[in-house]
Amino acid sequence: MTATDPHPFERYSRISYDALKKPVLGRKPRPNLIALFGVVSGFSNKKKDPDATCNMSYSDFEHTLRISSATVARAVRDLVGAGFIVQDKSNRSRAAYKDVSGLSVGKSFILVPHFLYSARFPVPEVYRHCYGGQAEIVLSSAAVLVLSLIITHQDNPKRDEDFTSSLRGIAKTLNLSKRTVTSAITTCLRLGLLFRPRRGKNNYVRSTYHVNDKILRKYRRSYEKELRAESAKYIHEDEKTARERYYGDLRSRDEARISAIHTTLRADPRYRELERKDNELMIRLAQEEARHADTRRIGQLSREKELTHKELVRRIAALGYLPEDLEPRYLCSACHDTGFRLSDGKICDCYPGAPPRRKA
Repeated sequence: MTATDPHPFERYSRISYDALKKPVLGRKPRPNLIALFGVVSGFSNKKKDPDATCNMSYSDFEHTLRISSATVARAVRDLVGAGFIVQDKSNRSRAAYKDVSGLSVGKSFILVPHFLYSARFPVPEVYRHCYGGQAEIVLSSAAVLVLSLIITHQDNPKRDEDFTSSLRGIAKTLNLSKRTVTSAITTCLRLGLLFRPRRGKNNYVRSTYHVNDKILRKYRRSYEKELRAESAKYIHEDEKTARERYYGDLRSRDEARISAIHTTLRADPRYRELERKDNELMIRLAQEEARHADTRRIGQLSREKELTHKELVRRIAALGYLPEDLEPRYLCSACHDTGFRLSDGKICDCYPGAPPRRKA
């Protein structure tokens, strides 16, 4: 994903088998950490676009992987610390992440459908007591990884057969404990996501598993519908942010220009004195008018201020500037570089690339 992409969501992650085995800061990688690394690697580990980056924010990771912001922060910190990814914070709206682990995905990887992280699967009533009485649950990151391994194997066109392995073999492949794998397989069987045509007698005897494609297609379609809605929202937000940044930059540049002129003028002692006096007279005049003072006193202050202001203008000219140089220079007179027309408050069409406005 590059900085110009319209939104930060994808449908799948690719997790290399090497990434499952490599320790992170001396520890076995956690399923949540592997999930986040898979997302970053899927965006940035591309031979066709070596400069591609993953521009997802913390909230994007939370939304996609259904994990807390604290878990996201911890995973990013560990992956950066272990040299798996680099983080670029120069973009004000989102950080950019790039896979620098050197763990090539190649042709050998687990394809993880993102909808598995967010889908809420109904729990049959007979098993609800196993999940605190919940009517539906979300799969854990470990269960998503186990199920994705079986889906990847079954969808491989070179292997026209069901997935066959022992619990110990799955645990070794995914670098998980046998207890975690057993819990994940049991949950998927109870939810009807997997069938087990042949069951091994223990952890060391191989079982055969078959994915329930019908139920998974249902949740995949639901997720992709939500994805399209999220994409439209992010396109709108990105366009809005770009417009605000454009007009903000215009005003900032003009303010910087005026500030630079003021700095030059105030280096002159005579200008500083006249500016101070002009400001004092303006304040005194406003105070007298607010108190409804004697009209002669107000007239005297007005004339004094007018003379001081004229002398200030002459001093500005003597220093090589015009009074107009200290006023804003708007690129668009209709909206004064705000993006909204002063006449009716509607969006101005001076923004570069804006579609032409229809004539009434």
